[in-house]
Amino acid sequence: MKKFIEKIKETLTASKLNMGIFLSCLLVSIVCIILLVIVLSRDTSVNSSVPAHETASPTDATKKEITTKADSTTESENISESETTDATTEGESNPENTSENTEAPSENGEENSPSSGLSTSPSQNENSQGGNSGNGNFSGGSSSGVNSSGEASQINVNISAVNSWENNGQTYVQYSIDLTNPTGQRILGWQLSIEFTTEITVSDSWGGTLTPSGKQLDIKPVDYTNEINPYETKNLGFIISAGSYASVSSYNINNSGSSQGPQPPQSNPSEQNPTSPQEPVPPVSVPSVSGFYSEHGALHVSGTSLCDKNGTPIQLKGVSTHGLSWFPEYVNAEAFSSLRSFGVNTIRLAMYTSEYNGYCSGGDQSSLKALVRQGIQYATEQDMYVIVDWHVLNDRNPNTYIEQAVSFFHEISSQYAGWGNIIYEICNEPNGGVAWYDGSGNDIKTYAERVVSTIRANDANAVIIVGTPTWSQDVDVVAANPLDPSRYSNIMYALHFYAATHTDFLRNKFVSAYNQGLPVFVSEFSICEASGNGWNDVNSAQKWMDLLNSCGISYVAWNLSNKAESSSLLNSSCGKTGGFSYDDFSESGKWYLNQLAN
Repeated sequence: MKKFIEKIKETLTASKLNMGIFLSCLLVSIVCIILLVIVLSRDTSVNSSVPAHETASPTDATKKEITTKADSTTESENISESETTDATTEGESNPENTSENTEAPSENGEENSPSSGLSTSPSQNENSQGGNSGNGNFSGGSSSGVNSSGEASQINVNISAVNSWENNGQTYVQYSIDLTNPTGQRILGWQLSIEFTTEITVSDSWGGTLTPSGKQLDIKPVDYTNEINPYETKNLGFIISAGSYASVSSYNINNSGSSQGPQPPQSNPSEQNPTSPQEPVPPVSVPSVSGFYSEHGALHVSGTSLCDKNGTPIQLKGVSTHGLSWFPEYVNAEAFSSLRSFGVNTIRLAMYTSEYNGYCSGGDQSSLKALVRQGIQYATEQDMYVIVDWHVLNDRNPNTYIEQAVSFFHEISSQYAGWGNIIYEICNEPNGGVAWYDGSGNDIKTYAERVVSTIRANDANAVIIVGTPTWSQDVDVVAANPLDPSRYSNIMYALHFYAATHTDFLRNKFVSAYNQGLPVFVSEFSICEASGNGWNDVNSAQKWMDLLNSCGISYVAWNLSNKAESSSLLNSSCGKTGGFSYDDFSESGKWYLNQLAN
């Protein structure tokens, strides 16, 4: 019995020991789990922080690019109802687009601004349900509208912040908007209202008429964005500024205009067959000539043709600088010599008037005029023609700085009177609804009459290019009421296009003006979107080239810089300012060189 009791005591002692070991292990495990949870929660907190927007100055000659990145690798602030992602911005200054894209744009909006933002392909479609956003996160929203059958019709919306920069305490953001009609109905008319996270000011726009009010921006279409055909996408954009980064918080799209249809469904926009432009009146045949000044001399206008000293029609094929304030380094003899070796016979010197460091907005006027004089000298030494461009864009109405324009052109035309290779372009891209002529005394025609008279007082024969309404697109409007030819000779009228945006509708405008006898000069174009960025539409561009070449119309490509956007003729990685080889050129640059070689 005693042995039995001792056996029980030993068993209990062992059990207590095992239990103690078990409880100790359990306690250690719980502590480890708690510590792991704390560590993981700290990492999650760090990773979820919102990156700051970093920018570079527009005047940095070295143009250091600073990028902020989030989980997504896209370089734009894409807004979607179904996905949220931290915004990524990459770029430098973009006070303007032009075409202008840029130009915007430019340039463009036809034209791009001088931003150095990279082209972005939207990775998220923001449909017409709209929503709210903060630093790139977006959801919710509203849409309204009916089609011709009384059914709700939809416009898919994609809003992207493609660039941002800081200047004088203000943060500038460039937005690109794609409006897509996903239906078989043609949509006529729309209105887009966007709410931002802070009060904004519009610096530039293209493809729409913008009305800002505090944090809200209302956008209505211009002529070429008013109608959206089935499965078609129209692009517009703008640049805004604010005391801090202005993100989209919500938007509402209302296609209040009725659709016209129904039309047969089209599965692919590339399969559409747009109406071809009218056949132009057969032009005077253009001979194959070298196009340099010493051979052709002073130019003059005869009918729709630009002619040389012998009365032979001539076609100028040129390159435009970007803004002289932002890319002055490309105004040099070696750069112009390189361009001439590739077949360029004309240089356009683009001097912005109202943008950052523009001639009328804080820029050093003496330095800018010195750059213009240097450009004239370098072009003349290369036996080229040269266009002196008063680059109206953000000022919209050229009358805004008419006194400065009169003073500038008086000074330059006095100094270079009799130089037969100089062409004056007196207002790059009037926009913002300014009329060609409305009798107000504040229209483009009235401006042109005064500035042309100023030049004529010094140079009776120089060719002068006059800008036309809606970013130099409405040449057909001008054709009905041009400057009086009995008073003003050797006048041509600007047409600007960006091939991915401006398709048959603008080609038809040109043909209409041409058939009415209006002398047209394409003093700026690119093959990308009107912002000066986006995709390159080589098919539309080739249609433009075929049309312009058949009519003997002169043209100038935008732009000579290495800015990281589609319209730049040089690769963004090219550090050269002259002595260019073929490989130094961008996709659009190589395309243009190939055109010159044909």
